[in-house]
Amino acid sequence: MRRNVCVSTVLSAVLSVVLFASCNDRDNSVNKETEDIEGKIAIEKMAERERSSAESMAWVKAENEKQRGARALSNKFQEHFRDNTIPEDEYPENIIYPEYYAGDWINQEDKENRRWIVAVKGDTAVIRKSVAKIIGSNNFIIKSVTYSYKDLGELLQYINKRIHEDKNKEIYDNMSVWGIDTELNGISIGIKDCSEKRISEFKENIIDHPTLIFEQREFSDGLEEVPISKSMPPFSFLDQNTYNLYPGEEIKTARNGKWVYSSIGYRAKQTGRGGKEGLVVSGHGVVTGEIIYDKNSKAMGKCEKWSPSGDSESSFCTLYSDYVPSNTIYYGSGKTLSVNTYEPQKGNHINKSGKSTNVTGGQITDINKQINYKDKEYLVVQAKYASAAGDSGGIVYTDDGKTAGIHLASDANDSSLSYYIKANNINKALAVERY
Repeated sequence: MRRNVCVSTVLSAVLSVVLFASCNDRDNSVNKETEDIEGKIAIEKMAERERSSAESMAWVKAENEKQRGARALSNKFQEHFRDNTIPEDEYPENIIYPEYYAGDWINQEDKENRRWIVAVKGDTAVIRKSVAKIIGSNNFIIKSVTYSYKDLGELLQYINKRIHEDKNKEIYDNMSVWGIDTELNGISIGIKDCSEKRISEFKENIIDHPTLIFEQREFSDGLEEVPISKSMPPFSFLDQNTYNLYPGEEIKTARNGKWVYSSIGYRAKQTGRGGKEGLVVSGHGVVTGEIIYDKNSKAMGKCEKWSPSGDSESSFCTLYSDYVPSNTIYYGSGKTLSVNTYEPQKGNHINKSGKSTNVTGGQITDINKQINYKDKEYLVVQAKYASAAGDSGGIVYTDDGKTAGIHLASDANDSSLSYYIKANNINKALAVERY
């Protein structure tokens, strides 16, 4: 009887081992299958992203070729009126336009023949001869308008003065985005509540003028916030891996129990001998003293300087020793950027690289837009490129690789209408330079 019991016990033990091994093998098989599926999905997504980027770059190349002649005429015209006593990086203040000038852009209606359009106030026949002499060509379109750029600028100054008066605070709080619209020869007034009542209040208390173009607009910043998992707290800054950091790549900060996601802007170093090297990033994504983390939630650096100003909102972060900043775009074609900054003009094509929407591009529609958001006023460039939460701070650059700025936000009702802050303003405020 004892022998039977012993045999039974041994058999049970063997069976348990076999069953455990079988379950373990099955679990491992399921895990491997899950990993394989996730891996395939990741590869497919990467391939789709590469295809989309290749198509986008091919379109940009073709579009640039179409615009080459028109852009050359525009550049020639602007260069003629450049005031060389004003620094080149203070565009457009260093362009002293003639009294007749009302704006210029590239014609987008003719898909095959991109021609330069210049809007003018006055005798078009006389002005056309003057413009043709300046640029050495008659291959442009001249458009007669009611108001010159100077007229619109003076009107915008008056509006800015009135909306900042204490008695008009309620009207100012309703404003979102506003500025000169050269193609429509007017002042676009983007307001959050675009009802007839609110429009009437503006006209009665600020100004009623035929140039005003009212539209419903709301500002949405480019940050993404996600609660920090209790099982995955921020890593110690001592826990590092060697890592290259690229413009447009994901970064984050830990703030009030949440991960605040944004994107890397560009590589920079402090001016002067012995200046520290680091990164320019979003000014509302990272502020002085905050630690920045990589996409694996490992601490990689610290914010040393913050510019809160609306025309240069940004931060400069130094990096821990194992992190190396790069000038190669993280997404898409892997384009390597130059170390030059540039201020593109209206009609120029620019690109944005960011965490959420990768590389997107489009044309600049306004180089001086004003935005009111959370009791703060911004001076930004408006462009037609797609963006989403998490792209804030991502680099904005020209097709030939010059740094134009960093992404700030998008229109809450139109994610393809975005805004960025100029790199020249950022570099001055932070006392840094590209390298």
